[in-house]
Amino acid sequence: MSTQEIKLSIRHLLEDTDDPEVLAIVYALLKKWTLSEADDIAGYEADGSPISAETLINSVLESSREAKAGQVISHAEMKAMLGIHG
Repeated sequence: MSTQEIKLSIRHLLEDTDDPEVLAIVYALLKKWTLSEADDIAGYEADGSPISAETLINSVLESSREAKAGQVISHAEMKAMLGIHG
């Protein structure tokens, strides 16, 4: 397969999947190859500390596993936990 054919095939495979775990893994792999450690900040915690792409992806994957296992709470329960009424 030529480089162009591989790129096209990858593009089609990515477009055809909605699986967040597959997408997160592909994203992490590509990020690792294209960015240095210093550029690996994907976001920030509430306290302002940086979150690496790897940490963010692991968090997303863990949340996905928990949701698939039925470990969820309702919107009303979340509001109650946060002290939001109304």
